Amino acid sequence: MRILRLILQTTIADHHNFHDVARDTSAETRKMEGKLDALVNLVTQLAVNQKPASVARICGICSSNDHHTNVYLSSQQSGVDEHLEAFAANTYR
Repeated sequence: MRILRLILQTTIADHHNFHDVARDTSAETRKMEGKLDALVNLVTQLAVNQKPASVARICGICSSNDHHTNVYLSSQQSGVDEHLEAFAANTYR
């Protein structure tokens, strides 16, 4: 009889523990889902506010691969890069 009572008490205690763990796990899952939603919102905001990176062009002044045209800010102005070769050719005549 004692053994049966002990088994019954253990089974009831295990049943309560199982439900407590399930309830705690459910609460933790909801908390993690909330954090994940907040992270998704933050990443979405960052993606919307992100500006596209400027494309670096190979130097049009000296045809070097070591640096890009965007190093020379004045060469990025409208119409300037159209005449760079002519300017360089006239300099060395």
